[in-house]
Amino acid sequence: WAMIMVFVCHLSQRITLPGGDRISYAEGGNGVWIFFVLSGFLGMESYNTCIKKGEASSTLLYYKKRLARIVPLYWVVIIFSIIIHHFFLKDVPYDTFNLGWLRYFLFLNGLLPSEESFWNNLNGYWTMPVFILFYILVPYLYKIIKRSERRARYLFMGAFLLNYIQKIICKYYLEKIVGVSVSEDFRGILILHTLYAFCMGTWIYFIKKKDDSIEYKNIIGYFMSLVIIILGIYMDKGHWIWVGIAALALLAFDDISAFINQNIASTIQIVSKYSFAIYLTHMLCFSVIDKICSSYNLNNW
Repeated sequence: WAMIMVFVCHLSQRITLPGGDRISYAEGGNGVWIFFVLSGFLGMESYNTCIKKGEASSTLLYYKKRLARIVPLYWVVIIFSIIIHHFFLKDVPYDTFNLGWLRYFLFLNGLLPSEESFWNNLNGYWTMPVFILFYILVPYLYKIIKRSERRARYLFMGAFLLNYIQKIICKYYLEKIVGVSVSEDFRGILILHTLYAFCMGTWIYFIKKKDDSIEYKNIIGYFMSLVIIILGIYMDKGHWIWVGIAALALLAFDDISAFINQNIASTIQIVSKYSFAIYLTHMLCFSVIDKICSSYNLNNW
């Protein structure tokens, strides 16, 4: 569902309806925040599985599994991006730090600012360093939480506070320390901005761990999720709303196949299996199609 929201958001920006008006489902872009919540939940589940296979090598095993799932495909996509943007689109700009494509290979595009958004958010890849940083943190967060739902709850609350003040922190970091002028879209990219969504998924994971107080913990989870949704509506923060919705969904449904048609459930599972690949490649494909349409004066699909 998260991948579909992001895909539809980018597709809708390129579709012209019969009336000539172009629809952009802005909220679709917030589907990435559902990815963050799910990653928080699944990251803890994956690490817990690694622990069960052997405490001594659990962290190393977890890192190997995460890297094997993410990095090879991502690097292949970046290599294709280099070829397409250098030789086909020919739109590669100057890089403030002269790092160029190393930003993406080393996941630095979300940490080092640039005057060109190309070097921070090409094809929506601002999310990749965020994912990597969280996966690096997972074993340490797990040890801090120590299987305690209460600690996971406090971790989420602290991360949510960081999200609220991150613009001030980022502004100080950019203007006072780095001392460069950057594109505005960079200011919300740091892990400080997104960590709360991962921590929400982490908290839900520990809520779902079976024990005697599960009902009590569920109530707290439902209440906090609703509070975030209400605050998001009141303060016009769409990502707060979708993080709350994702949390409610995780709390409410243990097995989606128990609630919907089996054929639909099977289709969802297949799409989910390839969702990361679709997420990484769809904007690159759209960029090529945009160039072709522009060359032949077909600006609207």
